[in-house]
Amino acid sequence: MDLIKIEGIVEIQIGEKKFFFKNTITNSGLYLIAQLISHNEEYSDFVKYIELGKGTTSPTPSDTDLQNPVTSTLKTFYQSIPNMNTTSFSFFYSIIEANDTWSEMGLFSSKDFSNVTGKELIARIVLNPPIEKKNTNNLDINWRWSINRV
Repeated sequence: MDLIKIEGIVEIQIGEKKFFFKNTITNSGLYLIAQLISHNEEYSDFVKYIELGKGTTSPTPSDTDLQNPVTSTLKTFYQSIPNMNTTSFSFFYSIIEANDTWSEMGLFSSKDFSNVTGKELIARIVLNPPIEKKNTNNLDINWRWSINRV
């Protein structure tokens, strides 16, 4: 029997500084992955958005949203690159966007199982230390998932 592991690494670049964080995939994220494997076309919009927040509670698989989301930071990805067993989703905030100190980020699907928010949290990270985005730098985020044998 083959076992697989899905690992998410988030690379964040602000100016010349780079940060790397591991994500927690939520229960909804696992459900959506299973739907994709079964070719359920209703779930073709698997990854759609990123959102920044100010929460500090450690992520758990049962999370359904960011702890303290800032809805003005909700953004769709501009590039999705599949490569062998890895997929990357890239997000970009310009010098006039999202200028603040951020302590959490979430990856969202456009599917919403609760029909409340219009989006479903599929992965989350807490930034420790938090990152500060100023109006002198762009913010580049590359959220990468790798699927490997255990």
